Amino acid sequence: MRLIIKLAVLATVSLVVGLVLHRCYRHLRGIEVCLENVGSQPLRSGQVAVRSSISTRTFPVGDLTPAASACVWVEADNEAHVDVTFTLPSGALKVIPLHGYIEPGYSGWISAEVTSEGARSIKQDIDFF
Repeated sequence: MRLIIKLAVLATVSLVVGLVLHRCYRHLRGIEVCLENVGSQPLRSGQVAVRSSISTRTFPVGDLTPAASACVWVEADNEAHVDVTFTLPSGALKVIPLHGYIEPGYSGWISAEVTSEGARSIKQDIDFF
C-alpha cells in the first residue's frame, strides 16, 4: 500500500513539474503565430508584424502557396497589436489584423486561415504568464 501512495505522489509531483516547465517554456518563447493559405491565390513575402506606437518588429513568414502553412514565434517589446502583411499577385499589399493587444510577457498562440481577401478564421489562446 505504501508503494502505491509513493507512486501516486511521485506521479502528481511529476505532472506539476511538467506543467510548470511547459508554462515557463511558453512564456520564454512568446506567441506562436501559425498561418494557412486556404485561398486559391499565392500570398508572397509574408511578414507577421508586432506594431506598437514606438516600434514595429517583423518576423518573416515567406511565400504561402495555396494550402501551405507557416509558423513563427513573436514577442512584444511594449503594448502592441499583431498583423500579417502579404504581397498579392497584383503587387498590392494586403494587411490582415490577427490580434488587437499584446504586451511583453504574453504567451500562447494565434492560428489563422488566410486568403487574398483577408482572414477566414482566427483562433487564439493568449494569456499573461
